[in-house]
Amino acid sequence: MFGGHRRAMREIIKRELKSAVELDSDPTRLSMLRLINTAISDKDKAVRGSGQTEGISDDIIRDVISTMIQQREESVTNYEENGWLDLAANERQEIDILTGLLPKPLSSEELELAVAKAIKVTGASQIRHKGRVMRNLKTHYPGQIDPHKVGEQVEARLFCHPD
Repeated sequence: MFGGHRRAMREIIKRELKSAVELDSDPTRLSMLRLINTAISDKDKAVRGSGQTEGISDDIIRDVISTMIQQREESVTNYEENGWLDLAANERQEIDILTGLLPKPLSSEELELAVAKAIKVTGASQIRHKGRVMRNLKTHYPGQIDPHKVGEQVEARLFCHPD
């Protein structure tokens, strides 16, 4: 779905929604895409009301989708604990749809290469340079890295010199 392309999240969701409507897609998929589109529109209206004219960023759209995933994961746990396996299965289907809209996370190998490249490009050689390496990674791999996990890897690769 996302395929690693750097297209705007908003465009991807609109394209997926249009395709789902035209192909008379799975009702759950169509419903989820409409729900995401509505959530984005609501957030756009909120920021436009505060003077921002372009609507929400891709980062915020990814956060909205991630929050929706987290909510459903909590529901799955609750449903399974109460023996409502059919409801848990529905939530898992929605999680799969939502996850498919997010950029694919970097593999361990890709992450190692990305960290090495960011360190080289930024000229980082000390732990105090971690911020510039992290900014580089977040810019080049939006939504594809876990900042906590990557931060630990960056720290491990940088030489620790006293400032």
